[in-house]
Amino acid sequence: MINYFKAAYKPENCTVIVAGKFEENEFAILNNVFGNQWQNTEASVINKFTFEASPKGELLIERPEAIQSAIRMGALSISRNHHDFPGFQVLNCLLGGYFGSRLMANIREDKGYTYGIGSAVVSLRDAGYFFIATEVGTEVCNNALTEIEKEIDLLKTELVADQELDLVRNYMLGSMLGSLEKCIFSCR
Repeated sequence: MINYFKAAYKPENCTVIVAGKFEENEFAILNNVFGNQWQNTEASVINKFTFEASPKGELLIERPEAIQSAIRMGALSISRNHHDFPGFQVLNCLLGGYFGSRLMANIREDKGYTYGIGSAVVSLRDAGYFFIATEVGTEVCNNALTEIEKEIDLLKTELVADQELDLVRNYMLGSMLGSLEKCIFSCR
């Protein structure tokens, strides 16, 4: 870790972003701290993070004393630069990206297996991944896995009704507007 730190945290790998009311005195302090010659002379590295698929399809860690099972399912995915990324975000929202999602409706509301379940898309510059996460009682873990697979299979084989797509679209638009509102008020 020390070698990586010396190779990655260097002036040529660094961008300093300042916000607020910065005047000449503040810039002088910043330049005094970051603008001088750094003692770090190791060779630089450029970070490029990628993911490799796990060779193992399923990992099960048995805990006989546990009363709950944590379920984490995932797969490598597309980055936000991929032309299908916006559609994938809609699909994720529909499946498990908000409280009214299919996973919540089935696994929480209909079956009562969990307090919460969700899915998410994580997009990095060069890679991405998709995951589903929940905690369920140990006695219903296999049933929950079956229901999750069922919801995924339904998305693969059946068209989504216009009414459900409208609901998801309205939720996503509302979330976006809400995040912009927070940004505007916090930036003033």
